[in-house]
This record gives sequence, C-alpha cells and structure tokens, in this order.
Amino acid sequence: MSVPCFTALLGPCVVHADAAPGETLWSGLLLAALGLSLWPLWRRALLWAAPGRNVYFVSWGFSQVLIAILAAALANFAVGALIEGAAGAMGAFLASLVAVALVAAWTARKTQREPLRSLGLLVGRPDRELLCAVLALVVALPLLFGLAWAWPELYSQLAGLLSAGPAGAAATQSSGSLGALGPVWLWGAALLVSPALQELCLRGFLQPLLIQNFSERGGLLLSALIFAAMHGPSGFPVLLALGLVLAEVKLRTHSTWAAWLTHVLYMALCIAQQLAGAPGPHLPTTFG
Repeated sequence: MSVPCFTALLGPCVVHADAAPGETLWSGLLLAALGLSLWPLWRRALLWAAPGRNVYFVSWGFSQVLIAILAAALANFAVGALIEGAAGAMGAFLASLVAVALVAAWTARKTQREPLRSLGLLVGRPDRELLCAVLALVVALPLLFGLAWAWPELYSQLAGLLSAGPAGAAATQSSGSLGALGPVWLWGAALLVSPALQELCLRGFLQPLLIQNFSERGGLLLSALIFAAMHGPSGFPVLLALGLVLAEVKLRTHSTWAAWLTHVLYMALCIAQQLAGAPGPHLPTTFG
C-alpha cells in the first residue's frame, strides 16, 4: 500500500544536512559503519536486559495471513474511496492495520489456548520491557542516523539511473483536508496508535509464523523487510534497521509491548526533530 507519510504534514521525511552532497554521503556512511560496529554491543546489552530467547509456537498458518492481507486491501480501498487527500491516505493506512489486527485477534482466539500470550500481549515485567526499549533504541541510533544521512543521496543516484524521481518527492504533499484536527489526532495516531497496530500485526501476528517456517534469523529478517517495504523506498534502509531492532526486542522479551515501546520512542524522536526544525539527518517516520 502506498500512502503519504506522516511528515506530509510536518515536512519531508528525510532532510539533508547543510553540507556538500559528497560530504553528506560519506559522513552518513561513516556514522552507519560506527553503528554497525556497535551491533555486538547492542545484542549483548539486549541479552543482559532480557536473557535467553522467548519463542512461542503458534497454530495459525499462512492462510490466515492471506485473509488478513485481503481484509487490509478491502479496508484500504473503502476508506481511500470515501475520503480524499492526505486524510484519506492516512486513514486508509490505519484502516488497513486495524483490519489485520482484527483478523489477528480472531485467529489467536480461535486457534490458541492462550490468545493474548500467543500475540505477545501479556504484560510481564514493565520495568524490563522499558529497559529493553531504551537500550535497543539508544545503541542503534548511530546506525539509524548514519543511514538516514547517507540514503537520500544514494537513492537519488539510483533513481537517476532508473530515470525515476528524486527521493522523498512524494513526501511533500500538503495537509489537505485535515484542518484544525491535524496536530491533535494526527500526532496521537502517529506516536501511539499506529505503532501499536503495526507491532501487533507484524511482531505479534506475523513474526512467530515466519520464525517457525524460515528459522530464527530468516524470520527476523523477513519481518524487518516487510516492515520497511510497507513504508516505501524513501527511508527503506533506516526502517529495515529499525525493523531488525524491533524484531529482536520482540524475540528476546516475547512482548509486543516492548517492541511497541521501542517504536514509540523512535516516533517521539522523529516528531521532536520535526518540531524543533533541526538540520538533517532526519529519521523517516513510520506513519504511512
């Protein structure tokens, strides 16, 4: 599904720093390399906060996933047809997530003895989950910022080779018909509701099935790829890295709440950057 991102109302998703293009690219790549070098430290910190791995074997299959995809497509089409402009696009995105979440809840109730646990929704230790969320995001920030800085120029070059438009061009649409409701409901949806629905659908419902069928590493990578692809190419590598972080947090804690907390902290940082008008690199949002 292709919809304008949250920053269609607040500005472009990815903003270049005031530097020459080559300097921006190489600075971003160096920062991303530093972030990659911290990856073992990140995994060790996460293991310290949440020892072991918590895999819950689910009974649903890809037929239920197909039903969820069809429900999402119908919801996306219905809302998009009823509401025009940016409001319709963002509403369609949320409606798609709600449709998948409803199918996930129905499937878990019908197939599992412990439906809440199967979706990672049992509240365990909130202090540990918050600690995992903070550690996971803080240690991953150099990688995320480095990719956010380097990717726009790389994407522009790739788009030029493929005769496509420049990166982020679709993210400059105006707010359209949202009007005065924009700041209140939009920020709440972007910061809390959308991350909750995305984590329930991807990390709670889909990721356990992917791990069971494609191994632990394969399942984590596939869930991260789907997460990044949902939001389009303009921030793809940043959101792929974020998806891997969220997938690992869910695996280590078996808590969709912990992944949601990590996602909320990331979105809070995105919104703070936009409101402060800080120079790049800006992280791409996950709302749309």
